[in-house]
Amino acid sequence: MTEKAERPIPLPRDTRAFVCAQCGAVSQRPDGICQVQGRLIRGDWCGTNSIEPARGCENRIHNLRFKCEKCGRVAVESELLCEPEKMPEP
Repeated sequence: MTEKAERPIPLPRDTRAFVCAQCGAVSQRPDGICQVQGRLIRGDWCGTNSIEPARGCENRIHNLRFKCEKCGRVAVESELLCEPEKMPEP
């Protein structure tokens, strides 16, 4: 019997998050990313297709990451994505 991993319930689309200037990942906390570029809301992030491939943390500090299966966006917290999957650690 195969166990299916439970997906977290996505946060509301108006949830604010910080975006990293180096790799483009988002986090609810500014210390979850290396270089804060600014803030956005989840609705502006997840659901819009990413033109860049998903990347890990360039500084290898924040390596636990999730990628959205639907749009390819990357986040530190899975709740910021609508269809998260865990990314392999570098």
